[in-house]
Amino acid sequence: MTLSIRTILTDRTSSSDKNQGKETLEHRHNCRHTTKHPVSLIYQDHQPIEGICRDISREGLQIETDDTTLPNNAAVRVVFKGDETMVGKEIRAIVIHRREGCIGMMFTTQPENVARQS
Repeated sequence: MTLSIRTILTDRTSSSDKNQGKETLEHRHNCRHTTKHPVSLIYQDHQPIEGICRDISREGLQIETDDTTLPNNAAVRVVFKGDETMVGKEIRAIVIHRREGCIGMMFTTQPENVARQS
């Protein structure tokens, strides 16, 4: 079953609720969902950085990209391109960590408000 970004961002079930009875330890308040949605990261007046959203939760997301030059704490706009319920929607986030091939981000916009926009 493929979940839309809108469904993920408005999901209020905690990760501990979803992991009951499993041998996993998750210190997040919300579950991460695996995705493959293309996104653009917009940072100041730089060229957009293209990537793939690899996982997303109500708190943040991880982007797979060859360009990991964004500095930590950079405020960016994440523009979704591959989910019909979210195409063209923007979520504001800050860069939390960078590793080879990926960028971890935390939302600064309330995702449920973005998901409800028409």
